[in-house]
Amino acid sequence: MFVKNLSDGQNAESIVANLFRSVGFQVLHDKKKNIDWDMVLLVKNKRIPIEIKFDAYEQKSGNIAIEVYNPKSCSPSGVTATKALLWIHILIPHQILLTTVNRLRRYIDNHQPARIINCGGDDNATLYLYKTEDISTVFDRIDKMKKEELQNFIQEISEYV
Repeated sequence: MFVKNLSDGQNAESIVANLFRSVGFQVLHDKKKNIDWDMVLLVKNKRIPIEIKFDAYEQKSGNIAIEVYNPKSCSPSGVTATKALLWIHILIPHQILLTTVNRLRRYIDNHQPARIINCGGDDNATLYLYKTEDISTVFDRIDKMKKEELQNFIQEISEYV
């Protein structure tokens, strides 16, 4: 299961990197995996760290899962631990949703999840499940944006993070 999840995560990162490159942005990857974020987007010489999550079960469950805690290490994880400024959530079939980490944290602070999974993944993740139609209000869908629209959107959002 871990290998499949790792492969899905790496594929998700490639999809996002290719999308940003296709509209003219530079994407940076550390040679050594940074545990605080997944990639860095370079916008007007500003480095913007991004967290990327692939949600394989959203299509079946109707819920978006947001990781908040690691019960094995008894420490914050996911959205509560990341040092990224942007959060990307990929849904099947390759819907790419983007928000700021601060906006997602505010949503989680102010909205009860529909359900809490205490030992998800490899028993190392507490997940808050939110109905997709409810939490989608904090995300912008970027995979359907035209080139200029996505360029402008990313440049604008980079000024606020």
